[in-house]
This record gives sequence, structure tokens and C-alpha cells, in this order.
Amino acid sequence: MLRYDALGTGQAALVVLNLNGTRGTVELELSGLPPQLLGQQASSMLCKECPQRVLTSRKLVEVEGYSYDALVGLQLPQWEPQGYLTNCSAAYNPPPIGAMPLNECLIACLHDAKCDAVTVDWIQQHAWPRPSQMKWYGNQVDCHILGGVDLTKCTKDVEQAHSTITMVK
Repeated sequence: MLRYDALGTGQAALVVLNLNGTRGTVELELSGLPPQLLGQQASSMLCKECPQRVLTSRKLVEVEGYSYDALVGLQLPQWEPQGYLTNCSAAYNPPPIGAMPLNECLIACLHDAKCDAVTVDWIQQHAWPRPSQMKWYGNQVDCHILGGVDLTKCTKDVEQAHSTITMVK
């Protein structure tokens, strides 16, 4: 399981679970994760004296029975919300990807070398609980990955149903 603080520090961790009652080796298949993770060195959160592990597309991790470990010390790009902007002019603008959680949209962008921004259409608008002056949205978005966005050529969305988020360089 990948945990990623995309809108904060950019720190990432891989959580490994052993649901078996005995100590065992868990094989991690990492080729589907953002390519920026491969080659990074990860430390075990539970074993301070254990050596760091270089992440490759397949990684073996020893885990006690009915236990877990977290490989920490990983870094992915940070993201910065630019506000309720839509219809942005971009040098790279492939067709929309579709509906998914926001973090999956950001990770989809990391898989595309030309992508450095996303525009999302918020799908699940909720009216409660929220302060009366603020809209509140769920996690589901329609994802549009972009590259080379010119933020000065975006349309402000008065309905606040779209947001543009850029990768921090």
C-alpha cells in the first residue's frame, strides 16, 4: 500500500502487511507505482538497525506474522492547488482519464513524463457538514492530466466545481 502526502511534504511510504501467522517474506511488485520511486532508498520504520533498501520493480521484505512494516524515507513530487481554475491552456493536453480518487489522478500524472499539472472536475459535491460560505467536495474527480500549463490563460470557475493543481518544481 502506498501512502503519499501529495499536497504537503511529498513524502511517501510503502506499507507491507503479513496476514499469515508466521514470519515470512512478502514480495512487493512495484512496477505499477510511480517510476520516481524506483532507485530510491527506503528504511524500515520498525527496524532502525536494518540496512536501507534500494527500491526496484520487485522487492522482498521480511515481516513478522500478523504484523506489518513501513518502508519510509521516500519522496515524490509535491503538488500545489492553484484554485478553482478550468479550461487552462496547456502544451500537452491528452483526453481526460476518467473518474477516480484525487490521489490516483495525481499519481496518474506521475506516470506520464509530459505531465506536470492536473485539472479535476469534482464529482461528489456535498452540502453537509460545511460552513455555509464554503463548498465541500468528496474525493472523487474526473481527471485531466496536463503539461506546460499557462495559469494566466485559465478560466476562473465561479461554480467552484473544477480545480487546477500543479506539480512543485
